[in-house]
Amino acid sequence: MNCPLVEGPAAYVGPCRLSIVATSCGSTNQSQVRVINAVPDAPNNLDVYFNGSKIVTDMAFDAVSPTPSTPAAYTNVASGSIPIEAFTTGNTSTNSGAIVPANIDANLIGATPYTVVLDGYSTEAIAEAFEDFNTPPTTGYVEFRVINASPADPRTGPMFISSPPAPRTSPITQLRFPTSATGRRPPTKTFPSSPLAIG
Repeated sequence: MNCPLVEGPAAYVGPCRLSIVATSCGSTNQSQVRVINAVPDAPNNLDVYFNGSKIVTDMAFDAVSPTPSTPAAYTNVASGSIPIEAFTTGNTSTNSGAIVPANIDANLIGATPYTVVLDGYSTEAIAEAFEDFNTPPTTGYVEFRVINASPADPRTGPMFISSPPAPRTSPITQLRFPTSATGRRPPTKTFPSSPLAIG
């Protein structure tokens, strides 16, 4: 299932899941991370390392760690320029089992929350860190961040978000892989309490 991931201060929507997001920041020498495994063809169990320390173990495709909750849960990691790696569970050799090699360091700011997405295919998977902005939007608005983590999706926009049966609107455009975008729209009469159609 290669689905874009949608999340924001008001709601986080991964494939087939929804939770409210709210958080507070911690120590200035630590960052807060949650990890999404969006590598569709990787082995079903991954261990994820930040700066050489295992943060997530036995992570399946489409999983989120920590488990989505209200308020949003994060794991503390060292801040700074650090490598992010993922291996098949139980394997730490870059010559055997590396799904996400430490080719590019992530620059994580202290006391700042991030969503880290493992994406791409297993032959060239990468880890991308997206800073989370959890400040509530203006009253009467819902704010989204959409992360296109589907390497098979040639989408360049728009992505439609609506509250059926209301007409579709397109606040988010040019959503190439891999990237993120934000969108904001006034709610319709039924928007706050109705399921969203996203596609």
